[in-house]
Amino acid sequence: MLKFTIYLCVLLLFLNCDFNTGKAILFEGEDDIISNLDPATSEEVSESQIISCIYESLIQLGVDYHTLQPEVAEEWEISGDLRKFRFRLKSGIRFHDGSPLNADAVDHSFQRQITLNSSSPLFNMIEHIEVLDSLNLEIQLKYPYAQFLYTLASPFGLKIISKSALEKYGDEIATHPVGSGPFMVKEFLTNQRLHLTANPHYRSSSGQAKEVVIKCYNDYFSLEKDFREQKLDLIYAVPGFSIDRLKWQGRIEYQILPPLNVIFLGFNCRQPPFSDPRVRTAVLKAININELVNIVYRGKSLQAKSPVPPRLFDTGTIQQAAFNLQEAKELLGEAGYPDGFSAKFFYLDRLRPRRTLIEAIEFNLQQLNINLEMIPFYSWSELNEACRSDSAQLIWNSWQADVAGDPENFLYSLFYSSSQFNFFQYRNPDVDHWLELSRLEPHPEKRQILYRKIVQQIVEDTPAVFVFHVIPVFAYNRQKIKELPLNPYGMVLYNQIVLN
Repeated sequence: MLKFTIYLCVLLLFLNCDFNTGKAILFEGEDDIISNLDPATSEEVSESQIISCIYESLIQLGVDYHTLQPEVAEEWEISGDLRKFRFRLKSGIRFHDGSPLNADAVDHSFQRQITLNSSSPLFNMIEHIEVLDSLNLEIQLKYPYAQFLYTLASPFGLKIISKSALEKYGDEIATHPVGSGPFMVKEFLTNQRLHLTANPHYRSSSGQAKEVVIKCYNDYFSLEKDFREQKLDLIYAVPGFSIDRLKWQGRIEYQILPPLNVIFLGFNCRQPPFSDPRVRTAVLKAININELVNIVYRGKSLQAKSPVPPRLFDTGTIQQAAFNLQEAKELLGEAGYPDGFSAKFFYLDRLRPRRTLIEAIEFNLQQLNINLEMIPFYSWSELNEACRSDSAQLIWNSWQADVAGDPENFLYSLFYSSSQFNFFQYRNPDVDHWLELSRLEPHPEKRQILYRKIVQQIVEDTPAVFVFHVIPVFAYNRQKIKELPLNPYGMVLYNQIVLN
């Protein structure tokens, strides 16, 4: 889903604590839009954080990026052929509207989400869901898929919505979300204000935050100003230029997670001039990636060697071609474009550092006499839809891992020929075959061999220039926040925040 794209949104938190009454209200600022809280149709990355604290999954991923833990399911069994997964639900769970969370509700919610996203790599292996009784259900797959439990544990995957609420609101569930998670909606004014309150019946809330009020902003710099003036207490996904200004405050604590994303300059591999791999390689060699990372991003990102974040897969010696302007000019001449050409450049005009990055890339490509026609988009859904069209030529985009713990979903989503997220219109029969084999292979060691072949081939084909992996940085006021719990996907666990 498009909401899985990597985001550089800022999330700021103001704590107004009255410990005499035991009440802690968290006021949060968001410099992105919040309009759709339906897990089946939301496409904005800013909404995924909120969706994950309203809704739950069957299981969840542990902080070690490997261990699978119960969430709504208390236990599960896997058939020997890796095609049937049976789950037993915890008894007594109720949705925010008081209706019971049972196997029928899980089935109804999952069937709807699968139907609305039938080609998603998170769901397209599911063949059938059978309700066995009120607390037991079985999911049957079309083929053995060893990584299936990791997809279920993804915060971007199958979420459980109240069946009663779906029957009541239909598609308007987007603005009337009803889950079973630690927080529920008290008030929602789309793209303006969202008021969450703690679910008093939630099973395990060790934190002290009782309410979260989220306000949408258009201006990041006013948010940062409030943070420096101690009106706000938490910033999420802090950009490099902001870190430099904030580090002298003296009361700021930083928390860093390994990146699970990639930022790239993609090509339309089916349309000239970028259907020629020599042109794609010329563009790659003309871009000084090291300069972009160290100057534009102030070193707050990792230079990409391949499409896959290091936390997901160690590429070893595999690495895309290095900057070499002379070789870039020679390749472009060999391809029949010694005088360069003009190309459309699609990008999202909402994220703060991107204008500087785009200007740097534009300057690099001007050295090849490649002139860019800059075409901005103002939402992820619009940009990604445009990237799938034949009119796309160059696209500045990004991808956030849907599934941590195994790189198969990351690679399949972006590079499998028929994937809806293959923004490059990239086709390689060998890569497709190896991806299909990796989905069937139960042994991690053998999958690693396949992944290495896949990554090597993608790097050789150059469907994109893989620029960098953004390092998620959290800055918070340690005078207010004692512990800032995060899940492996970089989402704040509000129900576990410990305050000073």
